[in-house]
Amino acid sequence: MSDNREQQAEQPQNSPSTQAEASTSRGNAHIVNLMRLVEELTQKHNSQ
Repeated sequence: MSDNREQQAEQPQNSPSTQAEASTSRGNAHIVNLMRLVEELTQKHNSQ
């Protein structure tokens, strides 16, 4: 119940979009770090 009320209250405001942008930027940073780890691991594996 509380979740539905929160969503309805947030929709007219601009803050949810900024929160979404912040979360996506954080997610992109995590993805970049994961990609670097994968590259390092594959290079090590190939060198062996």
